[in-house]
Amino acid sequence: MNPIKTLQTIVVSAAVLAFAATSADAYSQKVKNACSADFAGLCGSYKQNSPQLRRCFESKRRMLSRGCVDALVRAGEVPARYQRDR
Repeated sequence: MNPIKTLQTIVVSAAVLAFAATSADAYSQKVKNACSADFAGLCGSYKQNSPQLRRCFESKRRMLSRGCVDALVRAGEVPARYQRDR
């Protein structure tokens, strides 16, 4: 492969990865902001990002605030039907 093409491929790949990480961090921060009160009030005994926290949120999904559910749906963490199942 041409060295210039190889370098271009590496630069483009790095840019895509950096953008993807930034987008994921932005969603993650939006979910944390929207769900912090729900976390503290309903599932505060679990570590953030743990399977136990996910199970807790799932079991109490009807009690989650609308803002939290909306943020989780936008982040792709839960299906859109959660907004209707409230």
